[in-house]
Amino acid sequence: MIRITAKVGRFEISTSVDPVAPLGWRFWTLAGFPGDPVEPRPYGGFRRLPLTLVAIDGQPRWLCAMELDRSFRLLSSHDLFPCARQRGVDDFAQAISNSMRSSPGRSEKDRP
Repeated sequence: MIRITAKVGRFEISTSVDPVAPLGWRFWTLAGFPGDPVEPRPYGGFRRLPLTLVAIDGQPRWLCAMELDRSFRLLSSHDLFPCARQRGVDDFAQAISNSMRSSPGRSEKDRP
């Protein structure tokens, strides 16, 4: 397990991430956003990697790593849709894992 702490809006989340995420190491997209250079399909949005489920205010949310800016977001299950373009997901997952594992004492502004 990889222990991570992520600041998402007004929440600071500390949780463990399994070496194989619940949805597998796959990119997913969020419906309702216009396409971007990474995922140009209409409503594709940019790609995100669901890391683990966390409970926020009694509701399950996906803690996701965002590929475009390496930030973290909390999303609902109905927000996530499989992404047609999976290329790069393994490298991105490994980079997120390594960055959280190698420097657990970094300040929040230095975290991906």
